[in-house]
This record gives sequence, structure tokens and C-alpha cells, in this order.
Amino acid sequence: MFDRNKHKPNAIADMVIPNPKTRERLEDYENSRRQGNVLLHGPKGTGKTCAAEIIGKAREKQNDNSVLKSEGFRSFEGATITEKEVLSVPDEWEWRRQCGMKPPTIVINEIDKMSPAMLEKLKATMDQNEGKGQIIATTNNRHKLPPALADRFRALEMPALSADDFVAPVMGMVEKEGFSVTEAEVKAVLATSTGSWRDALDAAEEITLRKSKAQQKP
Repeated sequence: MFDRNKHKPNAIADMVIPNPKTRERLEDYENSRRQGNVLLHGPKGTGKTCAAEIIGKAREKQNDNSVLKSEGFRSFEGATITEKEVLSVPDEWEWRRQCGMKPPTIVINEIDKMSPAMLEKLKATMDQNEGKGQIIATTNNRHKLPPALADRFRALEMPALSADDFVAPVMGMVEKEGFSVTEAEVKAVLATSTGSWRDALDAAEEITLRKSKAQQKP
């Protein structure tokens, strides 16, 4: 069975990011060379959530030498985050600071799906606790954020991807599954792809399944 989790990027270096400047900036956040709130925006499937989680988990690893341990990587979903959770952001930062995170970081996925009232509460919370922690947020619709809140983030665009950008990664995934594959085979499967990591995983799974079935035929 094709294990999609096995092929999920674990570092920014594993991601498909054709823009060198975008890759460099994400790696800066991953390695704590950059701080401050950042908003990852761009079309669906460009790896925004994946990049945010990689950065969050990289910061969480700083806890390894701390006496205190946090309960793990912390992320919220914009569509389901509660007022209590928004107001608890400073406490989350403080706990992570005590655990050794520099800076203490949380992730909010699809921040644009928060209600206007919740976005206003988030802005107020950020203003009252400026410099105490970092939020990595993602959105497909940067224009839906109130300008006053958007100004609290450094915007980093995740550029659109094409199917061709995923040819090499898909070949690598299939080969890790123990099968050889040609560039032409991968391109044929990716022909209807819209250019996303999800499509790449689908393609690798499809090719792997085909080859596995072919091996089993008498």
C-alpha cells in the first residue's frame, strides 16, 4: 500500500518551491534566522500549510534540551478556532517560551476563514502582546483579511506550481516504493494535474499501484 505520509516533506528543502527567494526566506524562518509574524499566501496546493507546519515543528525541536516540555506542535484552523483559543495565544507563547522556543511560535491555517469579530480580537491580542511570540498564518485569499490585520504580518507569496514542477519528486517517490519509472510515464499521469503536492501524491500512488499490479500478473 502506498503510504502518503512517508512522502510528505519534512523540511523546506524537501518541498517543491521554484522561486529561489521564497525558498531562502522559508528556510530562514525554519532555522530561526527570521522572526516576526508571517503570512503565507497563494493558490491552493502550493504547500502553504506544509511550510507553516515545518516551521512550527522546527521551532518545537528547540524544546529538546529544556527541563519543561510542551504538549507538541500547536496549530489552529481558522474555520474552527474559538474566542477562548484566540485569547489564549499569549499563554501559548509564554508556555513555549518556557519550553525553550525562540521565538515561541504557533500556526493558524486558513486565517481568512475566521469571522470578522474573531479577526479583530486576534489583532487586539497581537497588539497587546507585540514581540512576545510569532504567528505563522496561511491563506488562499489574502485580500479577505482586514488591512489593519494584514499589516501585522510579513506577506510571503507561495507561487503557483505547474505539473512539470512535480515530475522529479514523483519519480523519486515511485523509486522509493521500489519501482523504476521514466519521465515520460510520470508526465503522462500528471497531464491532467493542476500543479499541487496533492496531485503529485495521487500520481505517485497511481503509478505505484499500476506497477505493483503488473508485477503480480502471471
